[in-house]
Amino acid sequence: MATKQNKHKENTDSKDKKFFKLSEQWKWILGLITLFIGIYIGYCCISYMGNWEETQTYIKYGADLPENQQVDGGAFSAKVGNLLVGKWFGFFALCLPIMIIMLSLRILQKMPASLERVGRISLITMIIGSITIGAIFKRNGSFGCGLGGELGTFSAE
Repeated sequence: MATKQNKHKENTDSKDKKFFKLSEQWKWILGLITLFIGIYIGYCCISYMGNWEETQTYIKYGADLPENQQVDGGAFSAKVGNLLVGKWFGFFALCLPIMIIMLSLRILQKMPASLERVGRISLITMIIGSITIGAIFKRNGSFGCGLGGELGTFSAE
């Protein structure tokens, strides 16, 4: 008796699933662009944490700063750093560039971890960490509104 074999077997292995239906060339281009955006946002956050007084002065008064108080990365870097670190999440704004870098590694298919899990953990860490540090340190003057940023400090009060 002949048995019928199924020629079209479905592979349910999660490693074989494709993240994007793009060609290899477009995956590399999109992955590298996303990687550089994540690195730049990380640089914006770190440079803001390093000299937040000059950055806030620059944002308040414009380009009328003396030569010894120039902002690293230019006007756009100052605005992005102030928005993420000063206005929103404080020290925990560094989770956002980490999420973007993990997304780029997932696009390049170099990250074995689940993107959903990394994103969920990073978002929870960002929000809860910002509120916790905002509650502990209140408005101590760091980053203009405290280590938790304005969002964390406002939520903790």
